[in-house]
Amino acid sequence: MMEDNKPGLGRRDLLKISGGVGMAMALSGWAGAGSAEASSPAAPSTGITDKFIRAQHALLDNPESKYRPGTRWWLAEGLHTDATIKADMKTLHDMGIGSVEIVCMPRSAAH
Repeated sequence: MMEDNKPGLGRRDLLKISGGVGMAMALSGWAGAGSAEASSPAAPSTGITDKFIRAQHALLDNPESKYRPGTRWWLAEGLHTDATIKADMKTLHDMGIGSVEIVCMPRSAAH
């Protein structure tokens, strides 16, 4: 166990970092299914990497709205019509925004 006053990384920190690096390498293809290392005859494919990559793509390529980033829109009173609000909402949706919190500002705050 590492003492609190010693500088450096603990075992858990190193495991977190190496796991993150490994995940990034696998997802980028650098050391994943399509890499030279994975396709070499010396390293036969077990299919585990391919299944993992497909599962990650299934989860991350098109996540549900509740998992997408959200934004807050400060809406100044009187500066938008229903048509402009709908158009802006569609634009936000097309950009991948999952939720919008609309904060209506009173007319006096807009001056």
